[in-house]
This record gives sequence, structure tokens and C-alpha cells, in this order.
Amino acid sequence: MEKYRVLEELLSRLIRTEGPLSSELLDLMRLAGRVRRPYHGRAVTIVRMWQYLNANSDVRADRDITRRNELQRDIKRAVFVLQEASKAVADLTILTLKSPQSMKMDKDFGDLVEKVEKHFKTYNAPWEEYKDIFENAKTTDIEHFTGVKTRLNINE
Repeated sequence: MEKYRVLEELLSRLIRTEGPLSSELLDLMRLAGRVRRPYHGRAVTIVRMWQYLNANSDVRADRDITRRNELQRDIKRAVFVLQEASKAVADLTILTLKSPQSMKMDKDFGDLVEKVEKHFKTYNAPWEEYKDIFENAKTTDIEHFTGVKTRLNINE
């Protein structure tokens, strides 16, 4: 347990997670490492969005309880979605991009992005840049996933 605490402190200093969402942000980072294609790129981008919000000076200075609670609620939802995404790709032979499980994950990631967009706009953060990064990550995820299935000769 002591080694884990030391590692967490080191990571916290290295990746600048200090802020109002620090503990949840560390959870997101851990989870993103466990998420596989076709969700990995999106998971990493969600983490980057929350890192930006956590480091944003306007977010740090904001003392409005309602907005703080919304941030907390939404980052906890992000943790939940990444937990689900980390379990989603257990067997490439049965997962397809049109399966109910895959469609649910797509919807969950879409809902997360809408929530993050609202926070970015509340704090006048550069949303379009992150939106483009997310869309590119989604495209890359799908391309890599279909490429792997093709190479392994697994039909959709």
C-alpha cells in the first residue's frame, strides 16, 4: 500500500493533477490504460478533456456549489463509463461495431462528450479543438479495430 501511495504522489506531480477533480482524474487515467480498441482513443481523449478542466484557472477559482457538484457528478460518470469500456472488449470474435454492447458504449461516450462540452463552454475553454481530437480518436479507434479484425480474419 505504501508503494502505491508513493507512486500516486509521483504521478500526481508529473502529470499535474492538482485541482478540484484530482482523485477522479487519477482514476480516469488508470482506467484509460485498461481500455482497448475500439474505445481506447476516445477514453484517452476524455481523460485529456478532464485534465484540461482540472487545470483550468477558472474552474479552480469557481466556488459555485452547483457547478462544482455538476463537475463532480460528470467526472464520476466518466469514471463509470471508462470502467464499462475497460470490460467491453473481452472477446474480439463476438464484438462488432453494430452490436448492442458497442452501440451502448458509443452512446455513453457521446453523452460524456456532451457533458464535457457544457463544462468547456461554461468556462470559455477551447471546445472545438477538443471536439476535433475526440472525433479523430473515434475514427482511429474504428480503423484500428476493423484492421485487427481483418488481419485476424474475423468477420463483422
